[in-house]
Amino acid sequence: MRLTDPQMLILKNASQRPDGGVEIPDRFKGGPAHKILSSLIAKLLLKPVSRRGALPLWRIGPKGEELALTITAKGRRALHRDDSGSQGDQSGGPSSRRADKTVSTSASSAASSAASSTNSSGARSTRQKPKTDAIIALLSRRDGATIQAIAAQLAWQEHSVRAFLSATLKKHLGLNVVSRKANGVRTYWIEA
Repeated sequence: MRLTDPQMLILKNASQRPDGGVEIPDRFKGGPAHKILSSLIAKLLLKPVSRRGALPLWRIGPKGEELALTITAKGRRALHRDDSGSQGDQSGGPSSRRADKTVSTSASSAASSAASSTNSSGARSTRQKPKTDAIIALLSRRDGATIQAIAAQLAWQEHSVRAFLSATLKKHLGLNVVSRKANGVRTYWIEA
């Protein structure tokens, strides 16, 4: 199993904690953090648990419960395998070329995003949150959100909101979006 550098960092940090809790580094916030964590959860390398003790808060569940993420035994094994496998591949074969390409692509995208986040005076400007974060925030609320509420907040058509929930949140980010219809109104939320 091939892990990206951000995935490795999160797993390494969790494996070094006695409780196995996942602390999300400051540089992985919003959409990127959701994508990284969703991938690790889908691969069963991390698991959501009820927060207890000193476990870092991950999110608030749909019923108001505090949730945390912990590394699994499979996550510890994958971390160990990836550590030993990545050090031994110096052959210059296809996998090392692919890794080089990934690193150079990441570096160029980081440079372009850093360049785009500076204003004319050279000072860094605050980056606005993408609409993905806004929708995830609405769906993470205790009561969830309706299609109409999301469409009104983002100035989108209702069919665009439905497509976004299905394609982006469910398929691409791997989030568990569930719904319930009560009194003729369908409400959506993200379930851990």
